[in-house]
Amino acid sequence: MGVVHFLLLGGSPGAATVGLSYCIENYSRWKKERREILESIVVVTTEEVLKGYVKSPKPAIVNKYGTIQKVKDLSREPFDSLRRFVNEEFGDLIEQNRGKIDTCKVRIDDLEYSVLSIASKLLEYKEKEVWLNITGGMNPMTVQSLFTAYLGGIIAKIYYTYVPPEYVSLMKPPGENGSEKFNFIEVPMVKAEFDPAYFNILEIIKDEGGIIETENLLSKLKSSGRSIDKHGLLKMRGHGVIAEDKNGKYTILTDAGRTLLSLYENPIFKEYMQLVTNYGKV
Repeated sequence: MGVVHFLLLGGSPGAATVGLSYCIENYSRWKKERREILESIVVVTTEEVLKGYVKSPKPAIVNKYGTIQKVKDLSREPFDSLRRFVNEEFGDLIEQNRGKIDTCKVRIDDLEYSVLSIASKLLEYKEKEVWLNITGGMNPMTVQSLFTAYLGGIIAKIYYTYVPPEYVSLMKPPGENGSEKFNFIEVPMVKAEFDPAYFNILEIIKDEGGIIETENLLSKLKSSGRSIDKHGLLKMRGHGVIAEDKNGKYTILTDAGRTLLSLYENPIFKEYMQLVTNYGKV
């Protein structure tokens, strides 16, 4: 059994494959055997990329590892180039481990849909060792994947790579790690904790039709044993999940707050959270 790599994919397939190539070429940093470094890949991307509507600025280039020497050109379709590259370069590892090239569809403008999609896919691989490469894709995809990742213990490692802009078409690292041509960076994986009182506040406001007198909210929280002061509400307003009316008398549930609460109440999300909550328990 090997690692399952979740790779974000936008218009540049090299953003996903350069880090993967580095991991496989330098497997001894983490694993005893080469086959342990890759079982499957999960391409996190949009439907537009999967269908080939999104084109790379230039054709992807398969280069000799650690150099900018071109071996051959691929296509300008990111997913097609990535799939061909992985099959040709690492198909033996995937076959040995009975793995696959999988996909996970997200939407750039829909956080809730994307988080649920990523969480669902992670649940499919809950018995595997999962690594996440956040280099590719667009900024919203990075936010969506990190939001999901930091909820708990399914993802074992997060990493990203740096390649100079002139080499973004390359599918393999153009230099050694730590050089001006390439860098591989591991991101600390910290498990987030949910504060029940936080969501209790959102639930109370929602039950009141999305708006409640602030003093009434504080009274309801106190009676439920989950007291919070106005400073705590100020922090939540800073998070963007609640707002205050212009007179400072009422607290309002924002669209961001509704999205967060909808995720919290979703059965898939609950299953995902229950799974990561139990990680590390005897």
